[in-house]
Amino acid sequence: KKSNIWITAVTRQNVNAAMVFEMLHQTLALINSYFGKVSEEAIKSNFVLIYELLDEILDFGYPQKTDSGILKTFITQQGIKTTTVEEQTKITNQVTGQIGWRR
Repeated sequence: KKSNIWITAVTRQNVNAAMVFEMLHQTLALINSYFGKVSEEAIKSNFVLIYELLDEILDFGYPQKTDSGILKTFITQQGIKTTTVEEQTKITNQVTGQIGWRR
């Protein structure tokens, strides 16, 4: 479980559990490096890119490349990075010129 998101894996046969956990950990690290953080909003808005990343790191169910530096040379799309409420407020204040006492 990471940021209220459950990450799971399903297998058809008995596989090395440590490999599955490491693959899930590497997938989370990869999503984190592409989108800034792992959240439901980031996954929904970047579903196509995540699907493309999974297609690249898994080949017939076997892990292949999980290094974000290597994958960024193959997959050049940039994900939509999510911003925090404070960052959104700061941007809104800069754009609209909102004054503190008017809130």
